[in-house]
Amino acid sequence: MSYEVRYPTRAAEQKETLPPEGQQALAGLEKKLGNDPWNAGRADKGSGSWRAGFGRFGDAQYVIGERDVVRVTMLFITWVG
Repeated sequence: MSYEVRYPTRAAEQKETLPPEGQQALAGLEKKLGNDPWNAGRADKGSGSWRAGFGRFGDAQYVIGERDVVRVTMLFITWVG
């Protein structure tokens, strides 16, 4: 089963501001999330969301939905480098 990774407006805007290194690292995370989002990151206790690092400075927060379409929705993208 593969998951669709989608970016609502805020996360899409954050993605666009990443440096090339961050864009490349995030693309690698997207592949992992598309294959198995449950093992690509860790549960963010109490929030119902998940977090995963990417590259040296990246952090992504996302939710996993499995109702009608299996989907990973990115909430926030951060690059601290």
